[in-house]
Amino acid sequence: MDAAPDPAPVSALAVADALYAGDPAEFVAGRDALAKEARSRKDRPLAVALKALRRPTVGAWYVNLASRARLTALVEWQKLGRELRLAQAALDFNRVVALSPLRAELERRVLADLTAHLAALGIEASPAGLEEVRSTLRAALTDADAAAAVESGRLDKPLEYGSVGFDGFAVAADATPEPHEVPA
Repeated sequence: MDAAPDPAPVSALAVADALYAGDPAEFVAGRDALAKEARSRKDRPLAVALKALRRPTVGAWYVNLASRARLTALVEWQKLGRELRLAQAALDFNRVVALSPLRAELERRVLADLTAHLAALGIEASPAGLEEVRSTLRAALTDADAAAAVESGRLDKPLEYGSVGFDGFAVAADATPEPHEVPA
């Protein structure tokens, strides 16, 4: 009888995606088990990259879930952010003024849709977590790097308006290990 073939390798990015999509309460144990497995296969770079991943805060997890679910209101928020950034870059003050009133209503919709999505998953949204989401949304509206971090679905902490470009943001935006192969 032939031995079963090794499972197909999975990229480290897929491993990070799975960790950040899962329950934060299980993040550390899952990450550590995967890092241990990588070490046992003598893949030190992958083990180090996995150990560098940080458990997401509740609000960051909420944003990750919203991004992965492609919530319509969040997609519209990201589109509004792109439009506002383009108008600002072009010094199109009239366009910035025209788009600005959409922000408050759309922010409320994102939070309401997220709360409903969480409830459908059996998760009661915490007020503190939703405040982290609000902070992250505002950062993503004004900064393309923050918007990309939100879209990645791999945030480990909330983003703050005005913090983009500082060391704390760089960690959150680049919270993925280098590409390596990991058995499934």
